Amino acid sequence: MVHIMKKYLFLLMISFIFALFSKTVTASEWTGNVNLLLGVKMLNENDWEPVNEQGELSIHVDLRSRDWPISIEMGLSGSYDTQEDYIGIEDFNRDGSTGEFKFGVRKTWEPDESFRPYLGGGLAVITVKEELRFPQVSYNDEDTCLGLWIHGGLYWTLSNAFNIGFDLGFTGGKASLIDIDLQTADNKIFTEKDIAAGGGHFAFFVGYHW
Repeated sequence: MVHIMKKYLFLLMISFIFALFSKTVTASEWTGNVNLLLGVKMLNENDWEPVNEQGELSIHVDLRSRDWPISIEMGLSGSYDTQEDYIGIEDFNRDGSTGEFKFGVRKTWEPDESFRPYLGGGLAVITVKEELRFPQVSYNDEDTCLGLWIHGGLYWTLSNAFNIGFDLGFTGGKASLIDIDLQTADNKIFTEKDIAAGGGHFAFFVGYHW
């Protein structure tokens, strides 16, 4: 998961550094949020079992001028799981991981001074990786695809500065990975399979509002 997140972390930082530190962006003219999310990504069971439920860490940033009705939003997510698996009498470890760089827009409603429901979406660049680790050898493959992203949630802003809430989302995209049909240790058949790269997302988050 670490190597996948590094690919997108630089993109996220560059995309927002100008907006956050430009002389034109002042506290009186702009508002936004930086939220850290901890949750789970639920991938297609047929494609990913037994690593279809992966722990996920994300960061979402949104920014808008106070005159705008919607915000620009970006997100970075990484998910990972490892499980013991077997084919016939041969045991091995199966690792699955994904990384997502997301960009879009978000609408946040403010029915009172602290309660904030929101809905957003856009595009997602999704990288997937799977690795099969045997005692003597390992096999791995990865792919990147472009998909769609939609999410929504609720949060509360405490003391006009600190956020706490939850987020529900979905990303969709198709990727291709090498499929290894492990008949025996000495008879391995390699094919290619199309898999769902995105999935359902659920997370709790905390963050900062300005």
